[in-house]
Amino acid sequence: MTKINGIYKRMEYNSNEFKYIDFKCEHCSQQYNNYSLNLAVFLYGIVLLIGKKVAYAGFTCPICLKTVLFKENDISKLWQDLSWFIGPKGSHWDISLTYHSSVIFTPNQIPALKDFDIRCWNNAFSDIEKQNFHAMLLDNIEEINSFNEDYLCSYDFNSDDVPMGVIASVWWFKAEQIDDIVKIENEHQIRIFPRYVHTMSFYEQLDQFCWENELYKDYHDSIKTSALAGYEKMRILAKEQDDNLDNLIEANPGVLTPEQVEDRFKYPENKDRNKVDNESTFLGILIDNPDPWDLPFETSRYYTNLWKTVSPFIDGTIPQNASDFDPEKYKPKMSNAEIEKISVEILDHKNKEYIQNWLSENYMTFIKDYISLAKRSDFSYGLVWDLKYNYLKQLYNHFKTEYRQEARFAIFEEVNSWTIIYDGKPIRALKGPGFKYIYFLLGRKRDEFNVFELKILDNMSLDQIRTFDYIVREERGYRIVGKGSETYNNDRILDDKAMISIKSRQRELKNEIEEAEKNNDTYKKEKKEKEYNLLFEEFKKALKKGKSKTFADDTIKTRKTIAKRIERTINAIAGRKQNKKSIFRDKVCKHFDTAFRPISLNKIAYTPDTDIEWFLG
Repeated sequence: MTKINGIYKRMEYNSNEFKYIDFKCEHCSQQYNNYSLNLAVFLYGIVLLIGKKVAYAGFTCPICLKTVLFKENDISKLWQDLSWFIGPKGSHWDISLTYHSSVIFTPNQIPALKDFDIRCWNNAFSDIEKQNFHAMLLDNIEEINSFNEDYLCSYDFNSDDVPMGVIASVWWFKAEQIDDIVKIENEHQIRIFPRYVHTMSFYEQLDQFCWENELYKDYHDSIKTSALAGYEKMRILAKEQDDNLDNLIEANPGVLTPEQVEDRFKYPENKDRNKVDNESTFLGILIDNPDPWDLPFETSRYYTNLWKTVSPFIDGTIPQNASDFDPEKYKPKMSNAEIEKISVEILDHKNKEYIQNWLSENYMTFIKDYISLAKRSDFSYGLVWDLKYNYLKQLYNHFKTEYRQEARFAIFEEVNSWTIIYDGKPIRALKGPGFKYIYFLLGRKRDEFNVFELKILDNMSLDQIRTFDYIVREERGYRIVGKGSETYNNDRILDDKAMISIKSRQRELKNEIEEAEKNNDTYKKEKKEKEYNLLFEEFKKALKKGKSKTFADDTIKTRKTIAKRIERTINAIAGRKQNKKSIFRDKVCKHFDTAFRPISLNKIAYTPDTDIEWFLG
């Protein structure tokens, strides 16, 4: 354990005094300052252990994922430094940290702590009871003997904030045992010390869901076990002192007999549980896409991808200032675009029996998986995001499999082939690279794309294609991006703004050359022709991709390739072999043949005569 006295130096900033944090992780020697410590707390929270004579703060190092604990003489000043966060362009935001004792609410849940002197007070409460949290806690201080000089408390009594979640568990640790407990947390990677984390309503919702379906029983059983343990201690004491057990129990009204324990702590098997609410809540959790800190502002967006990434700094270097932070560097498993696309499709069919059955069959497994994650010392929202991703993908795959059976119009890829369902009838075992283009265009009805844009799809998976979007919004051009600002680059796609600008200037030059020719202005004509030729050379360079090709040659070749692939795809639908041809196949083939405009540089789109909604499975 690193014990660093006076780790803060004073510095002047806008006539106010701010602390400057300067220390190293004892495990990996990573340097920490105010900014990097704030990033670590943002990801994993912070431990506070407060005693009468000494206090400690601790966090999970994002580099080595070990718990680091350091001595701190002034918790209030540390608290002030962690209450604001630097955003883009030097902006500062006030942030709220809240006590979150997680799913571990008693030391008895951790076998490795059985020989340690750890005191604990916990209580589950409703929103109304939360307002009385401090009074309830203070009533129990004398009984727990928590403010003995030898103990450090995990909760800051000077804080006015109410703990987050449905259960608050305050722990007191013996000061001389802290070193050994930190070692256990690091060796077992289990979160022993409760953390303060950035306030977020999503955790409240998730904790409530776990409480109603799993944690309530765990908490109930823990209280029952503790009550039986109290009786057992009294029985042993009576035997050692040769005293009457009933007299000892009478003298200690808090002790219950086994019969009283069973009667008082009988688990309500018929506890009211609404199946529909459970399923709806589970679905809501899976598709929820919260902002960090519940703040839908620029700073939240700036750090969102970091927040959703598991162990973003492991085996690397944590930024030491905001100018070193690159938000584009961090890529969660599921992008915002993907979760939006999936969510819309699932919500449109959420009342289907197969959706409801899947939710009913899987929410308890999800809860147990989440509880396992919440017990880890490196617990972070990135882990939760990945858990949501895995379950949402499972649900989406289940939805696609079931919905294909009832879809009237669908296109999807199977093993080494494609299937098209048209007006409820399937055509299977279709093959060819052109199906990717058709798949893409069917999902973007009446949107026009050029051949170079379609060519990009060759190296993309269907998951990427589903969320790939072309945004044509700017006055003199467009740019190719994925939703959620995930830009896709391709050497064959030139800077479209530049291309349009060049073409526009070339038209102007042509007019000026013609005008100079009419006026017999040879000097002006030659000057304008020279500029025109230079622009044409720039035009060629933009697309030749390192090879000696002209723009026209490259365009024609690509257009022919795309056109041939789409033509072969439509022929495959019609059936190449005579025994596969049919009136139905001809009907489908005709639909696609007429729905696609002639392929040219800027005009290819799916434009059906009738309004068909395709399911892209």
